[in-house]
Amino acid sequence: MRIVSAMLLLASLTGRAGDWPTFGHDNRRSHVTDESLTFPLNNSWAYKSAVLPQTAWTGPARWDAYAKNEGLQSMRNFDPAFFVTSVGDAVFFGSSADHAVHSLDANNGNENWVSFADGAVRLPPTWAGGRLYFGADDGFARCLDAKSGDEIWKFRPIENAKLIPSNGKLMSPFPVRTGVLVDGGSAFFGASLFPWDKSYLCAIDAKTGAKHFVNEQTGVTLQGIFLASTERLYAPQGRSVPLIFAKSSGSKLGDVPGTGGVYCILTEDEQFIAIPNNQKSSENTVKLASPDSREAILNIPGANRMIAAGQYLYFHQKGKLKAIDRAVASAAQSKMTAAQKKMTALKKAKAPAKLFEPFQKAEAAARLELKAADLWSSFQPVPSALILAGDHLILGGDGVVFAVDKNTGEQIWKADLSGRVYGLAVANGRLFASTDRGHIFCFSEATGSVR
Repeated sequence: MRIVSAMLLLASLTGRAGDWPTFGHDNRRSHVTDESLTFPLNNSWAYKSAVLPQTAWTGPARWDAYAKNEGLQSMRNFDPAFFVTSVGDAVFFGSSADHAVHSLDANNGNENWVSFADGAVRLPPTWAGGRLYFGADDGFARCLDAKSGDEIWKFRPIENAKLIPSNGKLMSPFPVRTGVLVDGGSAFFGASLFPWDKSYLCAIDAKTGAKHFVNEQTGVTLQGIFLASTERLYAPQGRSVPLIFAKSSGSKLGDVPGTGGVYCILTEDEQFIAIPNNQKSSENTVKLASPDSREAILNIPGANRMIAAGQYLYFHQKGKLKAIDRAVASAAQSKMTAAQKKMTALKKAKAPAKLFEPFQKAEAAARLELKAADLWSSFQPVPSALILAGDHLILGGDGVVFAVDKNTGEQIWKADLSGRVYGLAVANGRLFASTDRGHIFCFSEATGSVR
């Protein structure tokens, strides 16, 4: 009886295996779920906002004349769509258009309830223990009852902050744009805007809303969804490197050098994936880094989006979707980098050509090993969203969502829709796709009429 009770309690706190309770599925933002879907799927319903998402940042210039680069991207593009979370037969999202959290019936898309904040809600709520946790541009983090939408508590780290204008609206100078991460009975979030102003790293009792700690930070800008390992919090900063904090105290432990942007994933063995690292680069480089050694483990130029599942990495690079063995590729790149460093040192010392030969051979051998890490590749459209659900990679792009067999790279299903897909989630037999037009599409085996 005790074992059964403990299992029921764990289920009530964490949700079922088929749920998608937080952004990216889990606190590592892995974008990976064990749940499998049966294809083909039908578009059973669609929620269509009358107002487009209103992003926090307008993005960079379209091109850099000095560097002769075009197609520059924003380093803080964390809210281009209404991302969803879903538990049971409910789906939740936050809206930057109407400043609210919405609950929809996952069976038909009908609205269950709506709860308003006084500022834009840029990231989806986190579900934990029957409650929803989210932050808004009004500077508050809030906790709601997931069934009714009733507010249980709200908290902001600084009282009576003078509001400032932004895109025709008023907002707090300390907006909550990190999402709210719930772990170990605490709700973690950051309230931050500009690096020349104060920022606040907060840990709140998830049940009562009482303060655990509020740490004042300077010279940082916490913008983008928090990630967490067992003992650490990772905080993206956009153009600056992600920061690492101790979950127990909020003390700063360091950063993840050579990375940037707000598309970040933490692997099960605490390797850190980030993209992009430089707004002005001629092409993206996905970086896999070690926060402990502060060194890059694997650099993949020309890549767009990546996820890790066990020993495998899946990513899109120069027109192809690829799968590689992470351990083999990391070891090969380590050997290649070591050989290149030796040759650079010899070049500086103006050493004779014969001294370069063993390192040239080592570099060539490492390149062959790196190539051997490739498992498969297939030509696929460039994705703006990528997740793994069971045996299928699901990708979203401009006007399309499609599924690929993770073992072969073969495309097995495709559906057209309106807008560019930035958000994907799989929960309880359903696939949700969120686009930059403020639309949320639900695909399932069931048929339905699209509203």
